[in-house]
Amino acid sequence: MLETDARDRIIVAIDCDRDRAIELADALSGHASWLKVGMTLFYAEGPSIVREFNERGFKVFLDLKFHDIPHQVRGAARSAALAGADLLSVHGLGSGAMLAACREGAEAAAEVRGNRPNLVAITVLTSMSQDSLTEIGVESPVAEEAARLASLAQANGIDGIVCSPMEAQGMRELLGPDKLFHLNGSIHWLDPRAAQYFDRFVVQSYNGSASSFERWTNDIQNRLNIKPEQLVFTESFQNKPGARSRFPGTYAGYVASKQGNVGGIGVFHINEDAFEDEAYVNIRKAISIMNPPVK
Repeated sequence: MLETDARDRIIVAIDCDRDRAIELADALSGHASWLKVGMTLFYAEGPSIVREFNERGFKVFLDLKFHDIPHQVRGAARSAALAGADLLSVHGLGSGAMLAACREGAEAAAEVRGNRPNLVAITVLTSMSQDSLTEIGVESPVAEEAARLASLAQANGIDGIVCSPMEAQGMRELLGPDKLFHLNGSIHWLDPRAAQYFDRFVVQSYNGSASSFERWTNDIQNRLNIKPEQLVFTESFQNKPGARSRFPGTYAGYVASKQGNVGGIGVFHINEDAFEDEAYVNIRKAISIMNPPVK
C-alpha cells in the first residue's frame, strides 16, 4: 500500500536529451508512475516523447507553463492533452480568460480521448523573491500575490496550484482539502504550524547512518509533531561513489529494519548510479533489500 502510494505521489523530472530520457524511463519502470517533461526535452522532441512515455506505462506531467493569449492557450492545452499528457501547467498570471481557455482546451480534448488532464496553475515561481516581483511591477507580498493567483485559478476551472511550502498553510485553507498541491522546498525551515498540510517530509540526510536517522527522526518529530512513517531520508549520488556503494546497506537497510515505521528513502542525481558496471546496481540492491524477492 505504501509503495503504491509513493509511486503515485512522486513525479520524476526528466530534463535531459532523448536517449538519456528513454534510459531513465526504462530504469524507473515499475518504480515510478509519473514522469515530468519540461521545456528542455519537449522543445527538442515534441509530442512524440509524451507518447513514448505513455507507451511505457507512465503518466506524464507536461510542465510547459502555458502563458499566451486565450486562443493560443486553448489550442495548446487541447494539443498537449491529445499528445497524452495527464497533467498540465499554466501560468496563473495570464488572466482569468486565459485560465478558462486552458480548461476549455483540456475539455475539448476529452471529447476525443475520453477524459481530460488535470491542470495546475503556477502562482509565484519559487525562484522569485520580493525584489523580483517589484522588478516586474508587482508590489504585493509574495504570499499575497500567490493567494490572489490561486483564487483566480480556482475561479476559472483550474484543478490545483504550484506554490512553495511558505504558502502551503494559507493555500490549503483558501482552496480546501481536495485541491492538487505541488510543493517545492526544504523541511529545515518549515513552520511547525504548516506540517499538518503535508503527507511526506524529505530529509536531506546526506552521509547518513542508522544513528543519525534516529536522531533526525526524534528531532523532526519533536519539532513538527509528525509520524516517523512520513519521513523520507535521502542521499545525493553527485560525484560521490562512496555514497552510492553505501546506500543499499545504510539507507535501505535502515528502512527494512524499521518494518514500515519510516516513510522511505530517496536519491538525488540517481543517474550517477548508471556509471557502475551494471546500470543502477546500487538502486536495484536497495529495492531488493526493502522488497525481498519471494522464493
